[in-house]
Order: sequence, then structure tokens, then C-alpha cells
Amino acid sequence: MVGRIYSQAQPTPTYLEVLLALSDIAPIVPFEITTLSSGELKQRISMMPCKYPENGFDFMVLFSEDGVVRDLKLYLDD
Repeated sequence: MVGRIYSQAQPTPTYLEVLLALSDIAPIVPFEITTLSSGELKQRISMMPCKYPENGFDFMVLFSEDGVVRDLKLYLDD
């Protein structure tokens, strides 16, 4: 899933490109953006491929103030 998102937004994906790639797959729900002590920004984004929220996917995106994505991971809340 993460590979597909990166393939649509290469070579250096921006925050907006990641949002667009996720929303092309399924509806998304972005949560509050958190500023880290390093100055980078972190946000959890839920992707809802069906009407049951427990079947969705959560992603964590880490990006700089200028919108360049540093890391994108599938978030597992165990």
C-alpha cells in the first residue's frame, strides 16, 4: 500500500501528494497535525475502504514544514 502511494508521488513526495494518493484509493480522515521537538510535523490519516471503520487503515505521515514527506508508515494500533 505504501509502495503504491510512493509510486504515484515520486521522486520526493509532498504532503499534499500523499493525501491525494490516499484519497484516490478510498475516502480519508486526516487527524490533528502534531509538531515534534525536531520541528517536523506528524499526522495520522485514516483510510476508509468500506463503511465499517474497523476495516480501515491508519497511516502515520512525518513531513517537514515545507511539506516534504520524510516518512510514511502503515500504523498498527495494537
